[in-house]
Amino acid sequence: MEYVILWLIMGGVVGIVAHSKGHSPVPWILYGALIWPIALTHVLVVAPAKGNASSVNSVDPATGVELAESARPWEEYGGQRTLDSARYKEFLIERYKIRRNDVLGEYIIDDQSFADVRAALQHAFDLHEKEIAEREETLRRMASVKPEDPRVIKLRRALNIPAPD
Repeated sequence: MEYVILWLIMGGVVGIVAHSKGHSPVPWILYGALIWPIALTHVLVVAPAKGNASSVNSVDPATGVELAESARPWEEYGGQRTLDSARYKEFLIERYKIRRNDVLGEYIIDDQSFADVRAALQHAFDLHEKEIAEREETLRRMASVKPEDPRVIKLRRALNIPAPD
């Protein structure tokens, strides 16, 4: 009897570790309950899932826009959302994976090429502005449906949107 309890507890431990890495815990709990020594080793070395479930992100089902925990991610690069800010430019380069094609002498974002880095940065800036506008619109829709949701309150504060009456 003690062994059964131990195996169930270890299955739960495996499931918790898997969930903390963004994986669905149910299959891991079953896996851990059956052969926990192997499952525990496996879950400790497995990579975190893309779109880690432990982060406080949600997706608006109507638009598919992700509402991240930080509504203003450029702040980690200096706080100014302008192309005059070197840190914001670094953010855009990283976020939109702007890369230089040395053979052609062009800058590339996805499949679009630009003659110079200014044009590429302007395109990335426009994409980011569009994302922000979509996020704000999604927040407004969410706030009208669920104004008491803690995520809505946090995003409303971050975007300086007043609470609905």
